[in-house]
Amino acid sequence: MVSECTEEVGGQWSNIHLKDYKTSFQKQVHSFPNPNRCSSAVGKVGGGQSLSLGTGCVHVGVVIHELMHAVGFWHEQSRYDRDSFVTIRWENIMYGLGFNFDKVRCV
Repeated sequence: MVSECTEEVGGQWSNIHLKDYKTSFQKQVHSFPNPNRCSSAVGKVGGGQSLSLGTGCVHVGVVIHELMHAVGFWHEQSRYDRDSFVTIRWENIMYGLGFNFDKVRCV
């Protein structure tokens, strides 16, 4: 599923080039069968990249979303300048999920 999605990303966005390193890539990407976990670190962290792709996450859009995190993309609601464009209604955010709205510093 991951390789199918990397092909789809490459086909849709010409400015993103993903290379398939077969063996080394397969050793670095891990899939965890937890239906409640779909996640990835943002950017390469350490020697390998863990993509958490539980059984409920194996859909093209979700896999591409996590691959985008793996190559360095953050959520738009985490942009350092987001308050110039949107208002976060903190009272509407589910308990324990506020971290998804933390701003990322501009580096």
